[in-house]
Amino acid sequence: MTFTSGKIIGLAVVLSLLLLPAAPQRVDAQTDAKLSRAAYTLKDQQGHSYSLYLIGAGEQQEQVSANPQHDWAIFGNEGDLLYHANYTLYLQKQGSPLLADTGIRKDNYTYNATGQSIYTLPMPKGQADLLFITEYAGSSAESADLYRIENGTLRKLNIYTYDQAGNEPETAIFYTKRPRKTAGNRFETAAWSNADAEWVFSTYEVVESEPAAYLREVKRDIVNREQGDRLTEKWKKDWK
Repeated sequence: MTFTSGKIIGLAVVLSLLLLPAAPQRVDAQTDAKLSRAAYTLKDQQGHSYSLYLIGAGEQQEQVSANPQHDWAIFGNEGDLLYHANYTLYLQKQGSPLLADTGIRKDNYTYNATGQSIYTLPMPKGQADLLFITEYAGSSAESADLYRIENGTLRKLNIYTYDQAGNEPETAIFYTKRPRKTAGNRFETAAWSNADAEWVFSTYEVVESEPAAYLREVKRDIVNREQGDRLTEKWKKDWK
């Protein structure tokens, strides 16, 4: 078979189009927002507002109890209302009629509606708000992955701890007390250690960097139980 130069160029164009990454799936907002288990409002660095929706497939519901029907219904406090599903996060820019699939999946995720296991931390003007997606990590702790909106997409932040050796980032932070804002682009958490009978206070900072921003633990203070209890007694609630 003989190919002319025109056919070769045409074939190259077709192949290049086939190899392009798939565009984010977009769905009708009015229809699918109603299916959302939870919805959040986030702003980016430029102050543009976005709505974020958590939409699940095969969702199940149960309350936390000593004798649950499902093994995932033990994570939380007695009576907490839980939902369990394969969830997808959808993003909608203010004024747009469409939801964009962020590509972020949370399979077999247990959403605690009572405890708000997904929440936001509003940040000052010029800083993007933060989204925390948490997991139950014991009676006195939870872990959280952090996300924010960059260039119209939802992106997970890499995390670097205070005493970290090497360049490999952590994927989550752990704490007992949820974040409270301190100054600028910083926030503080507190974690109770049963093993060491002490409180660990961590200050984190969002570092603006190329090619992407990241989270760094810039300060860590360890105190005894008595001191920590005093400091956390009136812990400020900044998350929503």
